[in-house]
Amino acid sequence: MHNNSLIFQTPIKFVFIIIMILLSACTATKPTIEVTCEPTPQATNTPTLTSTPSPTKTPTQTPTPIPPGGEETPFKMAVYSNPIDPEAIKESAALSIFITEQTGLAFQIEYYDTYTDMLNDLSDYSLHAAWLPPLTYIYAQENQLAEVNLLTNHFGSYLTGTQFIAPLASGAKPYFNSEKNINSANAATALRQFQGKRPCWVNFNSATGYIVPAGILAQNSIQIQPGAELQSHSAVIRALYAGEICDFGATFSISGDPRTSSDLMTDFPNILEEMPIIWRSDPIVPNLNLSYHPNISDELRTQINLALFSYASTLEGQQSLSTAIRYNIQDLKFIESDIYDSLIDLIEILGVDPADLIGG
Repeated sequence: MHNNSLIFQTPIKFVFIIIMILLSACTATKPTIEVTCEPTPQATNTPTLTSTPSPTKTPTQTPTPIPPGGEETPFKMAVYSNPIDPEAIKESAALSIFITEQTGLAFQIEYYDTYTDMLNDLSDYSLHAAWLPPLTYIYAQENQLAEVNLLTNHFGSYLTGTQFIAPLASGAKPYFNSEKNINSANAATALRQFQGKRPCWVNFNSATGYIVPAGILAQNSIQIQPGAELQSHSAVIRALYAGEICDFGATFSISGDPRTSSDLMTDFPNILEEMPIIWRSDPIVPNLNLSYHPNISDELRTQINLALFSYASTLEGQQSLSTAIRYNIQDLKFIESDIYDSLIDLIEILGVDPADLIGG
């Protein structure tokens, strides 16, 4: 009886031990299951996480869902005019009709009384091209709002420069030969005589009336006094005649000479002798340009450019374009952005923020 009881109890103990081992095994493997399974929701969420940026990428990559030029989205080209000129509007209509006939594009010219508004519309792509002066273009290009294509010939030249002038009575020595149209010395030699002197500038966002001359002086380590800002090229010349305001000044050159304006020559018949050019820069300031928004295709640019070339190929077309654009245009040519490099170098030398030069 005792032996039978032992024999019966032993299998029960054995089974009990096996059950305990199995239970412990399950509890031992449970954390392993949890560890290996826990990343699974994250893995299944990964496509959801990576797909969420897709909608945010779409706006930045699709500012051109429909190329401009259709009836619902006409191609818009900007022109600065302050105040708005009725004659310009009349000629812009003729120009728009011509471009539409040549290209098949719905086309219109928009007039702006501030360059800030123009740049804002370029930035949101409600504007597709703009006629821009050099300093404004540099800002627009640096901010990826515009890419230059065409440059205007203005009174016979595509680029202009600056000229330093001073009264001959002041004892300033000219280093420019007006008969040969060349300088007889470099800038460092010719302009050293202005060390410590006071200049008259046109205004501080004028390429030829401040940026280039001030930049050249800084480039040659010629220290000057703070300058007077007189708002026009002719006002600089009159201030030099008046005396006591400044010792020398700078005006535009190459594309013309403000000293030869009819009002100045009437008031100062001997102005060319009495107010000589001391030194003149190279032509490094591009004229008004036509720039396109970076999203405009090369094909679309070419269509419009060729139409403009055709329009400006006659004297009548040049006059109409000049009136519409409010800028004397005698011809157009293709250019690359590196034509602005010399001007950009002088801006950097002066440490001027291009945002402060909008309008120039």
